[in-house]
Amino acid sequence: MNAWLKSAGSRSLADRRSQRGATLIEFTLILPALLALLIGGTLFGLVLVTQQAVTHAAESAVGAVLSLDPETTDPQGAGFLSTAQTLAQSRVNRRLTFLPGSATASVLRSDPIVDAGGAPVNAGTQFEVTVTYPFTNWNLGSGYLPVPDIITGRGSGVIR
Repeated sequence: MNAWLKSAGSRSLADRRSQRGATLIEFTLILPALLALLIGGTLFGLVLVTQQAVTHAAESAVGAVLSLDPETTDPQGAGFLSTAQTLAQSRVNRRLTFLPGSATASVLRSDPIVDAGGAPVNAGTQFEVTVTYPFTNWNLGSGYLPVPDIITGRGSGVIR
C-alpha cells in the first residue's frame, strides 16, 4: 500500500511537469484580454474625471459671473458680457490647470424673451457658461480608442 502511494505521488508530479507548457500558452492567450480591460478601465476613468472637472469649472465660472454687480458693470449688457466672459475664462483656466492644453469658456444670456445685445442686466437675468475641452490634448495615440474628441460642461444660474 505504501508503494502505491509513492507511485501515485510521483505520477502527479510527472503530470504537473507536462502541464507547464499548457499554463504558459493559456497565460499568453488571456494576457491581451486582461491588458485591454486594464487600459480600457483606466482610459474611461480618465474621460469621466475630465468630464467632471470641466463641468465643475463651468459651474464655478457661472458662480463668478453671477457675483458681478450689474449696477457697476455696465448694466446695458455689452460691457457686462465682456467682463463676464473675461472673468469666466480666467476662472476656468484656474480650475483646469492640471489638464494638458486649455479649455474655452463662453458666456451666454439664456433669457428667451430678450435680445442679448442691449437688454439690461438685472435680477432675474439668466446666464449659461459652456466650457469646451478638446480631449485630443491628452495625446493617447492614434484614433483607435473610442473616446470623445471634445468634452463639454455647462453651468447656468440666475442673478438674484
